[in-house]
Amino acid sequence: MTSNNMQPKLRFIGTYSAKQSSPTAIAKRKEYFFVFYCELDDNKVYVLQELNEAYTPTGTVNITNSSIFQEYFVHEPHILAMPLSKPQVSEQKLRAAVAPKPVDQSEKQRINEALARAAEEALRANFAEAIANLSQPTLRNKAIRAIKKIAEQEDGIVPQHKHMFRDFSVSLRKKSLPEIALLFATRNVKLAPEDDHAHFNAARIYAILERFDDAIGELHTALDLEGEAADTAIYQKMLAYVERQKNRRLPPNLRNHR
Repeated sequence: MTSNNMQPKLRFIGTYSAKQSSPTAIAKRKEYFFVFYCELDDNKVYVLQELNEAYTPTGTVNITNSSIFQEYFVHEPHILAMPLSKPQVSEQKLRAAVAPKPVDQSEKQRINEALARAAEEALRANFAEAIANLSQPTLRNKAIRAIKKIAEQEDGIVPQHKHMFRDFSVSLRKKSLPEIALLFATRNVKLAPEDDHAHFNAARIYAILERFDDAIGELHTALDLEGEAADTAIYQKMLAYVERQKNRRLPPNLRNHR
Protein backbone atom coordinates (compact mmCIF):
# COMPACT_ATOMS: atom_id res chain seq x y z
CA MET A 1 0.00 0.00 0.00
CA THR A 2 1.32 3.42 -0.94
CA SER A 3 1.60 5.93 1.90
CA ASN A 4 -0.73 8.94 1.76
CA ASN A 5 2.32 11.19 1.73
CA MET A 6 3.95 9.54 -1.24
CA GLN A 7 3.67 10.47 -4.89
CA PRO A 8 1.85 7.67 -6.75
CA LYS A 9 3.45 6.57 -10.00
CA LEU A 10 1.90 8.65 -12.78
CA ARG A 11 2.06 7.58 -16.42
CA PHE A 12 1.86 10.20 -19.17
CA ILE A 13 -0.66 9.25 -21.89
CA GLY A 14 -0.74 12.34 -24.11
CA THR A 15 -2.28 15.75 -24.69
CA TYR A 16 -6.07 16.05 -24.49
CA SER A 17 -8.62 18.81 -24.98
CA ALA A 18 -11.90 19.45 -23.21
CA LYS A 19 -14.93 18.76 -25.37
CA GLN A 20 -16.95 21.79 -26.49
CA SER A 21 -20.17 22.08 -24.44
CA SER A 22 -22.38 22.16 -27.55
CA PRO A 23 -21.87 22.03 -31.34
CA THR A 24 -23.99 25.18 -31.56
CA ALA A 25 -22.11 27.05 -28.86
CA ILE A 26 -20.04 30.11 -29.73
CA ALA A 27 -16.57 28.93 -30.73
CA LYS A 28 -13.86 29.50 -28.13
CA ARG A 29 -10.22 28.56 -27.68
CA LYS A 30 -9.78 24.91 -26.83
CA GLU A 31 -8.52 24.01 -23.39
CA TYR A 32 -5.56 21.60 -23.50
CA PHE A 33 -4.09 19.33 -20.84
CA PHE A 34 -1.17 16.99 -20.33
CA VAL A 35 -2.84 13.85 -19.01
CA PHE A 36 -1.37 11.30 -16.62
CA TYR A 37 -2.96 8.36 -14.89
CA CYS A 38 -2.32 5.97 -12.06
CA GLU A 39 -4.14 2.96 -10.66
CA LEU A 40 -5.58 2.85 -7.15
CA ASP A 41 -7.34 -0.33 -6.05
CA ASP A 42 -7.70 -1.41 -9.70
CA ASN A 43 -9.33 1.92 -10.63
CA LYS A 44 -7.73 4.43 -12.97
CA VAL A 45 -7.41 7.98 -11.71
CA TYR A 46 -6.54 10.77 -14.17
CA VAL A 47 -4.46 13.85 -13.46
CA LEU A 48 -4.88 16.74 -15.90
CA GLN A 49 -2.23 19.42 -16.08
CA GLU A 50 -3.70 22.54 -17.73
CA LEU A 51 -1.69 24.10 -20.58
CA ASN A 52 -1.42 27.60 -22.01
CA GLU A 53 -1.36 28.44 -25.73
CA ALA A 54 2.31 27.44 -25.93
CA TYR A 55 1.46 24.01 -24.43
CA THR A 56 3.28 24.92 -21.23
CA PRO A 57 1.75 23.90 -17.87
CA THR A 58 -0.02 26.77 -16.10
CA GLY A 59 0.26 25.20 -12.67
CA THR A 60 -3.41 24.22 -12.47
CA VAL A 61 -3.93 20.50 -11.87
CA ASN A 62 -7.26 18.68 -11.95
CA ILE A 63 -8.07 15.13 -10.88
CA THR A 64 -10.95 13.05 -12.19
CA ASN A 65 -12.18 9.49 -12.50
CA SER A 66 -12.33 7.29 -15.58
CA SER A 67 -16.00 7.84 -16.51
CA ILE A 68 -15.77 11.64 -16.48
CA PHE A 69 -12.45 11.60 -18.33
CA GLN A 70 -13.81 9.37 -21.10
CA GLU A 71 -16.91 11.52 -21.51
CA TYR A 72 -15.45 15.01 -21.46
CA PHE A 73 -11.93 14.83 -22.90
CA VAL A 74 -10.58 14.13 -26.40
CA HIS A 75 -7.12 12.90 -27.37
CA GLU A 76 -5.12 15.32 -29.56
CA PRO A 77 -2.44 13.05 -31.11
CA HIS A 78 -1.19 15.76 -33.48
CA ILE A 79 0.14 17.78 -30.52
CA LEU A 80 3.64 16.47 -29.89
CA ALA A 81 4.48 18.55 -26.80
CA MET A 82 5.87 16.55 -23.88
CA PRO A 83 5.92 17.36 -20.16
CA LEU A 84 9.31 18.11 -18.59
CA SER A 85 8.09 16.86 -15.21
CA LYS A 86 5.10 15.20 -13.63
CA PRO A 87 2.66 17.07 -11.37
CA GLN A 88 3.02 16.37 -7.65
CA VAL A 89 -0.19 14.90 -6.27
CA SER A 90 -0.44 12.82 -3.11
CA GLU A 91 -2.35 9.57 -2.93
CA GLN A 92 -4.64 11.15 -0.36
CA LYS A 93 -5.71 13.84 -2.85
CA LEU A 94 -6.19 11.28 -5.60
CA ARG A 95 -8.44 9.15 -3.44
CA ALA A 96 -10.41 12.14 -2.19
CA ALA A 97 -10.99 13.40 -5.73
CA VAL A 98 -12.57 10.17 -6.97
CA ALA A 99 -14.34 9.03 -3.78
CA PRO A 100 -18.15 8.79 -4.08
CA LYS A 101 -19.82 11.99 -2.93
CA PRO A 102 -23.34 12.39 -1.52
CA VAL A 103 -25.82 13.69 -4.06
CA ASP A 104 -26.82 17.27 -3.38
CA GLN A 105 -30.33 17.45 -4.80
CA SER A 106 -30.41 21.24 -4.94
CA GLU A 107 -27.10 21.31 -6.79
CA LYS A 108 -28.30 18.57 -9.13
CA GLN A 109 -31.45 20.56 -9.87
CA ARG A 110 -29.42 23.71 -10.49
CA ILE A 111 -27.20 21.86 -12.96
CA ASN A 112 -30.18 20.30 -14.76
CA GLU A 113 -31.87 23.68 -15.06
CA ALA A 114 -28.69 25.23 -16.44
CA LEU A 115 -28.40 22.43 -19.02
CA ALA A 116 -32.04 22.90 -20.00
CA ARG A 117 -31.51 26.65 -20.49
CA ALA A 118 -28.40 26.06 -22.58
CA ALA A 119 -30.23 23.55 -24.78
CA GLU A 120 -33.13 25.96 -25.26
CA GLU A 121 -30.86 28.86 -26.17
CA ALA A 122 -29.15 26.73 -28.81
CA LEU A 123 -32.42 25.44 -30.28
CA ARG A 124 -34.03 28.88 -30.34
CA ALA A 125 -30.98 30.26 -32.15
CA ASN A 126 -31.11 27.43 -34.70
CA PHE A 127 -34.85 27.92 -35.17
CA ALA A 128 -34.50 31.69 -35.65
CA GLU A 129 -31.82 31.14 -38.29
CA ALA A 130 -33.96 28.58 -40.13
CA ILE A 131 -37.03 30.84 -40.03
CA ALA A 132 -34.98 33.70 -41.49
CA ASN A 133 -33.82 31.42 -44.31
CA LEU A 134 -37.37 30.43 -45.29
CA SER A 135 -37.67 33.62 -47.33
CA GLN A 136 -34.56 32.74 -49.35
CA PRO A 137 -35.54 30.51 -52.32
CA THR A 138 -32.15 28.81 -52.44
CA LEU A 139 -32.18 28.10 -48.70
CA ARG A 140 -35.88 27.33 -48.13
CA ASN A 141 -35.67 23.53 -48.46
CA LYS A 142 -32.60 23.39 -46.23
CA ALA A 143 -34.38 25.60 -43.68
CA ILE A 144 -37.42 23.32 -43.63
CA ARG A 145 -35.20 20.30 -43.07
CA ALA A 146 -33.48 22.10 -40.21
CA ILE A 147 -36.82 22.99 -38.61
CA LYS A 148 -38.05 19.41 -38.86
CA LYS A 149 -34.81 18.22 -37.27
CA ILE A 150 -35.43 20.55 -34.34
CA ALA A 151 -38.92 19.08 -33.95
CA GLU A 152 -37.39 15.61 -33.71
CA GLN A 153 -34.80 16.62 -31.10
CA GLU A 154 -34.85 14.24 -28.15
CA ASP A 155 -31.49 14.62 -26.45
CA GLY A 156 -31.65 17.13 -23.61
CA ILE A 157 -35.37 17.90 -24.02
CA VAL A 158 -37.28 18.22 -20.72
CA PRO A 159 -40.80 19.37 -19.73
CA GLN A 160 -39.37 22.85 -19.14
CA HIS A 161 -39.11 23.17 -22.93
CA LYS A 162 -42.87 23.00 -23.47
CA HIS A 163 -43.08 26.78 -23.95
CA MET A 164 -40.36 26.68 -26.59
CA PHE A 165 -42.20 24.07 -28.67
CA ARG A 166 -45.44 26.03 -28.29
CA ASP A 167 -43.72 29.20 -29.51
CA PHE A 168 -42.26 27.36 -32.49
CA SER A 169 -45.65 25.88 -33.43
CA VAL A 170 -47.37 29.27 -33.25
CA SER A 171 -44.65 30.88 -35.37
CA LEU A 172 -44.97 28.21 -38.07
CA ARG A 173 -48.77 28.34 -38.02
CA LYS A 174 -48.60 32.09 -38.65
CA LYS A 175 -46.25 31.43 -41.56
CA SER A 176 -48.84 29.10 -43.13
CA LEU A 177 -46.85 25.95 -42.47
CA PRO A 178 -49.42 24.01 -40.44
CA GLU A 179 -48.03 20.55 -41.22
CA ILE A 180 -44.67 21.47 -39.70
CA ALA A 181 -46.32 23.49 -36.94
CA LEU A 182 -48.18 20.36 -35.92
CA LEU A 183 -44.87 18.57 -35.26
CA PHE A 184 -44.09 21.12 -32.56
CA ALA A 185 -47.64 21.31 -31.23
CA THR A 186 -47.73 17.58 -30.63
CA ARG A 187 -44.34 17.75 -28.88
CA ASN A 188 -45.81 20.48 -26.68
CA VAL A 189 -48.73 18.21 -25.78
CA LYS A 190 -46.35 15.33 -25.06
CA LEU A 191 -44.26 17.50 -22.73
CA ALA A 192 -47.30 19.05 -21.04
CA PRO A 193 -50.25 16.61 -21.21
CA GLU A 194 -52.03 18.46 -18.37
CA ASP A 195 -51.78 21.86 -20.07
CA ASP A 196 -55.12 22.82 -21.62
CA HIS A 197 -53.44 25.54 -23.70
CA ALA A 198 -51.19 22.94 -25.34
CA HIS A 199 -54.22 20.87 -26.41
CA PHE A 200 -56.04 23.96 -27.68
CA ASN A 201 -53.02 25.01 -29.75
CA ALA A 202 -52.85 21.54 -31.30
CA ALA A 203 -56.60 21.67 -32.00
CA ARG A 204 -56.24 24.93 -33.94
CA ILE A 205 -53.64 23.39 -36.22
CA TYR A 206 -55.68 20.20 -36.71
CA ALA A 207 -58.63 22.40 -37.72
CA ILE A 208 -56.51 24.26 -40.29
CA LEU A 209 -55.51 20.89 -41.74
CA GLU A 210 -59.19 19.86 -41.74
CA ARG A 211 -58.43 16.98 -39.40
CA PHE A 212 -61.63 17.76 -37.56
CA ASP A 213 -61.89 14.58 -35.48
CA ASP A 214 -58.40 15.16 -34.10
CA ALA A 215 -59.24 18.79 -33.39
CA ILE A 216 -62.44 17.81 -31.60
CA GLY A 217 -60.53 15.27 -29.51
CA GLU A 218 -57.96 17.85 -28.43
CA LEU A 219 -60.67 20.37 -27.57
CA HIS A 220 -62.54 17.86 -25.44
CA THR A 221 -59.28 17.13 -23.61
CA ALA A 222 -58.71 20.86 -23.05
CA LEU A 223 -62.23 21.21 -21.65
CA ASP A 224 -61.80 18.17 -19.41
CA LEU A 225 -58.73 19.76 -17.84
CA GLU A 226 -60.99 22.55 -16.50
CA GLY A 227 -58.77 25.58 -16.97
CA GLU A 228 -59.66 29.24 -16.56
CA ALA A 229 -63.30 30.15 -17.18
CA ALA A 230 -62.35 32.57 -19.96
CA ASP A 231 -60.30 29.87 -21.68
CA THR A 232 -63.11 27.35 -21.33
CA ALA A 233 -65.47 29.72 -23.14
CA ILE A 234 -62.98 30.02 -26.01
CA TYR A 235 -62.58 26.25 -26.20
CA GLN A 236 -66.36 25.77 -26.37
CA LYS A 237 -66.68 28.31 -29.19
CA MET A 238 -63.82 26.64 -31.07
CA LEU A 239 -65.42 23.23 -30.57
CA ALA A 240 -68.73 24.46 -31.98
CA TYR A 241 -66.92 25.97 -34.97
CA VAL A 242 -64.96 22.78 -35.71
CA GLU A 243 -68.09 20.65 -35.44
CA ARG A 244 -69.86 22.96 -37.94
CA GLN A 245 -66.94 22.72 -40.34
CA LYS A 246 -66.89 18.96 -40.06
CA ASN A 247 -70.65 18.78 -40.62
CA ARG A 248 -70.44 20.91 -43.78
CA ARG A 249 -67.96 18.52 -45.35
CA LEU A 250 -70.11 15.47 -44.77
CA PRO A 251 -72.44 14.17 -47.51
CA PRO A 252 -75.92 15.74 -47.15
CA ASN A 253 -77.45 12.49 -45.89
CA LEU A 254 -74.89 12.27 -43.06
CA ARG A 255 -75.05 15.85 -41.85
CA ASN A 256 -76.32 16.69 -38.44
CA HIS A 257 -79.28 18.98 -39.21
CA ARG A 258 -80.01 20.79 -36.01
